[in-house]
Amino acid sequence: MKKFFAVLGLFFSLQTQAALISVELDNASYQKGDTISASIWMSDLNTALAGFNIDLWFKSTALTFDSITFGNCLTVFADTDKYSAVSGNLLNFSELNFDALDFELAELQATPDNRFQLATITFIAKKAGAFALNFNKVELSDGWGFEIPAQDVQVRNATGTIIGAEEVPAPATLLLLAPALLWLARRR
Repeated sequence: MKKFFAVLGLFFSLQTQAALISVELDNASYQKGDTISASIWMSDLNTALAGFNIDLWFKSTALTFDSITFGNCLTVFADTDKYSAVSGNLLNFSELNFDALDFELAELQATPDNRFQLATITFIAKKAGAFALNFNKVELSDGWGFEIPAQDVQVRNATGTIIGAEEVPAPATLLLLAPALLWLARRR
């Protein structure tokens, strides 16, 4: 009997692979002024996704939010409810499908590599240095309207680099020359 429960436990442990939500950058490094494209991907989800609410943290001194384009993995018949807003260093974005059934969403999200794109976010690089895009909050709901437990979802954040000479203020030449000019005026 113990062997039966051990085999049963092993079977179910192999079946429960955690889903992964990740940020993927289009490049590893950028120049100041470049557009940074960050794609949000969902993979290995073993249920249909009907909605998500995500907070993505970014360094607002290094990046400026530009735009967001939502994927088409939640749109079956009618448009979905989409929202995005930036507050300081946080970008909150969400999408929710009210109309589609679980099996319709599952069919739409079925791909050969078992992953689909939730959104693409663009930023403008404004200051040289390293930056990160980190998930601060991830809330997912399945096709039946139930929340997908956080412990069933892993996150993968992204980092990148902005290359470019830092703007160095020109020295105040008059202040540097002032002592020499005063000395010359005094010698006269």
